[in-house]
Amino acid sequence: MDLIACGRLGRPHGVRGALRAWPLNPNSPLVKAGRTFLVGRDARKTRTLTVSKAHRDAKSWVIRLEGVDDRDVAAKLTGLTWFEQREAFAPVADDEVYLVDLIGLAVQTEAGDALGVIADIWQAGAGDVLVIRGERGEHLVPNVPDFVIRLDPAQPPVIIRPIDGLLGEL
Repeated sequence: MDLIACGRLGRPHGVRGALRAWPLNPNSPLVKAGRTFLVGRDARKTRTLTVSKAHRDAKSWVIRLEGVDDRDVAAKLTGLTWFEQREAFAPVADDEVYLVDLIGLAVQTEAGDALGVIADIWQAGAGDVLVIRGERGEHLVPNVPDFVIRLDPAQPPVIIRPIDGLLGEL
């Protein structure tokens, strides 16, 4: 089962067992009543919880989980990660991609020099930054057309254009 971290459970909200929920995508359509969440410290050991109510307030999502009826029980869930099966994600349009689908893709320069793989993606306001790790170390590459020539999970590898000083000595 391919589990993807989608957020974390926050502190209790009120005394009747509600919790704050912090999805990695604040606009996630996966936060709604009737949804089943897999929660745990990591993806190897999770437990299943069902959302009975969900709404947004000014700070975050506030959710109620079936069987969690008081603040003390809710407090024991604080800090757990919420996971979803990859298959639960909605299909994407032709020009869209889930960031998780980019992790592990091989990266090379236009000249064919292998740099490593995408190990992480940082969301940095104006644009994403690809974190590339390989034998030559770690490289941070802004995901903009000046640097990234091809970024398509269906057509690996990712092709980047090295700009002076960006990748150090190749």
